[in-house]
Amino acid sequence: MGLKKHIHNFKNTFSLAYAATIAAFGHILMGVTDNYVVGNYLGTEPLAGVALANSFYFIISFLAFGSSTAVTSLVAEAHGQKDYPKISQVFKNGFWFCLILALILNVLMLNLLWLVDLLDQPEAVKNYCKDYLGLRLFTLFPIMVFIALERLCEGMSYTKPLMITVLTANIWNFFLDVALVKGFWIFPSLGVYGVAFSTVFTSIMMAVHLFWLMRKNPETRKILNMFRKEKISLFWFKKLSALGFPSGLHLFSEAGAFHVATFICSWVSTADVAAYQISFQIILFPFTIAYGVALATQIQVSNLFGQKDYGTMIKLVRHNMYSVFVLETGIIALIAIFNRQVSALFLDATLDGALTEQTLAIASVTVLWAVFFEYFDTIQFLMSCALRGIQDTKIPSVLAVICYWFVGVPLAYLLGYVFKFGALGAWWGLGIGLIIAAFLLWWRFEQKVKKLALLK
Repeated sequence: MGLKKHIHNFKNTFSLAYAATIAAFGHILMGVTDNYVVGNYLGTEPLAGVALANSFYFIISFLAFGSSTAVTSLVAEAHGQKDYPKISQVFKNGFWFCLILALILNVLMLNLLWLVDLLDQPEAVKNYCKDYLGLRLFTLFPIMVFIALERLCEGMSYTKPLMITVLTANIWNFFLDVALVKGFWIFPSLGVYGVAFSTVFTSIMMAVHLFWLMRKNPETRKILNMFRKEKISLFWFKKLSALGFPSGLHLFSEAGAFHVATFICSWVSTADVAAYQISFQIILFPFTIAYGVALATQIQVSNLFGQKDYGTMIKLVRHNMYSVFVLETGIIALIAIFNRQVSALFLDATLDGALTEQTLAIASVTVLWAVFFEYFDTIQFLMSCALRGIQDTKIPSVLAVICYWFVGVPLAYLLGYVFKFGALGAWWGLGIGLIIAAFLLWWRFEQKVKKLALLK
């Protein structure tokens, strides 16, 4: 592929990816803000409690988040064919599909809160975890409404509203975090409850704001106006389930494994769980680039799948992979060079003294390994999105379960807890799972597309 072709492909991908990248950055920044406020204003134990609560929440909720990606693929395929009635049908059924998932998972999480008491942590950490998590559960319904709208925008390549909404939400989230944790003006000081209340309000605001922006765009407004006329169809629920649940299982396997590592670290020490959370939050920043490019890839592949253009598809995915490596490297290099300084942003050394210093010593080392494994995380995530674009989700989900839960998690437990390497051992174990997943999914995509080209 010549230089001009590379530049042309990069421009096309970037036009889809940049808004999604900024939106993903905004999502992550909200979590980082929560951890920053808790760590700097309340201390290491509250930070560990909030980290454990978020891990519990996301392990379960990623089933819903991943399952909803079927809406993006089906909308993108229909949008490539300019089939607006089909887009409307997918969105109507996808919206209710998301709400049903929210209901099921909310009930599940409420009935699993007792698991917090099994954590090998001080009672103070457990109490912080339960206090935060009890309110955090109220975000699942507004978040799933937002995600249903988000999937429609992604499938129609209308990603700017997502960027605007998430960036606006960050302003509200930061202000409310500080105001409700420390107490400011008319706001009371609520500790970890304040961060949870801020998250609930911000989630509602995001759904309302995105809907308002979508009403301003003629294309998305057209779909929203058709919403009432469309009927809920068993056909579409089956289609969404068949495509969505394997994707949900895939995301659950990957993200769940990383959050289970939080609990493994909690069995070692409070410093290890806090350090793991810090390194996990830091590595999410370069991942936002991978997320944006991977989402753009899924949309592009879905469009090409609808057009049966398989030759272009393989070249496009390879090009996007090389491009994202180049884009990520700058951020990864800065994190690696200033690992100690970046880790120190999450804690105030004057609050917990020796515990904070121990946490930072662990975090500054683990983040170096985390950024190394990020390259393999990028490969596996981009390939999983490309596979969703060709509606191949079942086998990739099985591969994900094997790599993360039969390789990554056991190794993280063995290295982190049994051999007492703590957060560092957890990253080593998960990293090996990532490496295996990356190459298996890449091989799966190449073989699948070549087979489709032969059948054409």
